[in-house]
Amino acid sequence: MSISLTCGPSGAVITGETEEELVNNVQAHARAYENTELSRERILAEIRDRGTERHIDAAAWAAMTAPEAAQTLCDTSGMVIVHRMFRRECALLPRLVAAVDRGDVTQARTVARHAREVLDMLHHHHVGEDELLWPRLSERTQFNSELLARMDSQHQGLAVLLEHTATAFAAWQEAPTATTGRALTALLEQLSRGLDEHFDEEEAAVLPIVERVITAAEYREVGQRGLTSIPLTRRLITLGYLLEGATAQEKSEFLAAIPRPVQLAYRLIGERQHRNETARLRCQLHP
Repeated sequence: MSISLTCGPSGAVITGETEEELVNNVQAHARAYENTELSRERILAEIRDRGTERHIDAAAWAAMTAPEAAQTLCDTSGMVIVHRMFRRECALLPRLVAAVDRGDVTQARTVARHAREVLDMLHHHHVGEDELLWPRLSERTQFNSELLARMDSQHQGLAVLLEHTATAFAAWQEAPTATTGRALTALLEQLSRGLDEHFDEEEAAVLPIVERVITAAEYREVGQRGLTSIPLTRRLITLGYLLEGATAQEKSEFLAAIPRPVQLAYRLIGERQHRNETARLRCQLHP
């Protein structure tokens, strides 16, 4: 004989053959319509001793599914730090290109090499989300299908810009002229604006959902996917770029999640390498 629960706000009747099945069905309902991961214990605490109808009124349901009451499965603060690096470096790229003297092929190649590295990391960052994050969010948050479709569309638009930018960089680095420079900076400025718009919405609307429906192990998989795209010889310097704009607390927390030998190598080698590289790269920028 099945048992049922009535959700006060919507009047939805959720059923199950057993209490455990009922709990599972309530969790699925919360994921689909409230974008919330509810713990088994929290649901049981609400449905027990409510009589045969097991009616959860609007106030109780709202308290259960409120964002601040929802179980947090992962911490996305590291993603914001990654985004901050991409925002900064992509905003700097048009300035770096404009600062190169006409005909200075050496500096143009230095800037182009840095740009290829940053934009390649950005590409892999988005591919990791496309392959490992969006499908899981789509399965678990039916209510946000429109938002996830917009995220995917923005990725596609940025991918096209990355392709055009790569072509423009190839032409400019061999002939850094006013003409090739203008074409390239226009693309880079468009990329930076598009990236800011995408990250703004992702951080405000998507990451809070990620924290409630993506497990810590699944979230680490996304980060590992991006890490494997970075050559071993560049990882300490990349860590410097990531931590460049971090607060003292953010830096401490970010480093705490990294193996101790890597932390030591970064402090002994990586910080200095990053400082020297950015000094050479940005030497022609005006204060």
